[in-house]
Amino acid sequence: MSTTADHVARALRSEGIERVYGLPGEQTDALLLALEAASIRFIAVRHEQAAAMMAVGDARISGKPAVCLATVGPGALNLATGLATATLDGVPIVAISAQVDTSRQHRIYHQRIDTLGALAPTCVFSAALRVPETATEVVRLAFAEAVRKGGAAHIEVAPDVAGADTSAS
Repeated sequence: MSTTADHVARALRSEGIERVYGLPGEQTDALLLALEAASIRFIAVRHEQAAAMMAVGDARISGKPAVCLATVGPGALNLATGLATATLDGVPIVAISAQVDTSRQHRIYHQRIDTLGALAPTCVFSAALRVPETATEVVRLAFAEAVRKGGAAHIEVAPDVAGADTSAS
């Protein structure tokens, strides 16, 4: 049995991702462990905006989509400048951000922000990964849309979903 985060990391690897730029936080722990297990190098930055801009630079140089990662709330919103740059310049990147646990998303909670809504103007695609069995499908769709439309795709993942066991193939 694997976790949703394991499936996300394997899907990233199958898309050719060798590195992810980001700022770690407790809500991204499962994803960070899964990246390591999938032999994807995590390059830590001091600010999420730098992670997004590094992904844009990586994609421009390599000609392939690149990935950045942010934690919940203000951390995810700090990606906005890089995501807008990617979308306005037609550079395919995929941003993954954390969200508070699903059991807390219906109420006002520390650092809970509607990141899908807030980042929507900067992205060509945005989705919340809420069903563990759809992890691979959501990642593949994000990459497909980032390439097809030329710009940033965003995936939001809550820590309880990322850590959930799933038997999805």
